[in-house]
Amino acid sequence: MASSSASSSAIRRLPVRQAISSLTSGEGSTSLPSRVKGLRLSFVSKNSPSGPREFVRTIAPRLAYANPTLPFHIDRLRDPRSKALDKKSPDAGVGAWEGGMPKASLRVEIEGEDAKSIDINALSPSEILSALYKAAGGPVDVMAGQPSSSSSASASGQGEGATSMAEMLAQGADTTYADIGKEPLVGETPLPEAPASQQ
Repeated sequence: MASSSASSSAIRRLPVRQAISSLTSGEGSTSLPSRVKGLRLSFVSKNSPSGPREFVRTIAPRLAYANPTLPFHIDRLRDPRSKALDKKSPDAGVGAWEGGMPKASLRVEIEGEDAKSIDINALSPSEILSALYKAAGGPVDVMAGQPSSSSSASASGQGEGATSMAEMLAQGADTTYADIGKEPLVGETPLPEAPASQQ
């Protein structure tokens, strides 16, 4: 697995405001429901369909930025057909896959359910994101703490216990911080007293 992709190096070269703007807007810049516990994207990095590679370059950085606590693993596999041509390398089981290539897949781990595996080999980046949202139950509307109304998923069982900052302020709560999907912190935590200076 490579340590950085072309998009992350391109983002590092941008001015800070522009980099943050590119990460916070566009496709994939929405939170996933809190019941999603992990994502694993596997694809052959060269000589394979462009959809997964383009997804990793454009949408995956936004998705990772919008979901900072979500484990998101990207497995870039070497082309097994090239290993078969290398005399020093043992046969990597080229015949194990249709056409000698493993299919690109996205594995979505959901709390309390079996992991869902999505075949993304022939999908465009937008179609991969749509398939992810469908498997995850839709993107989360950050202000409401529930799947957004634009998704086709129902809101049952999602966003329970989550309260938006606007709702808490409307209820008169003295809130300093709200974390979507978790109990909000109410009131302020006092700072420790500084020792009295002696004169």
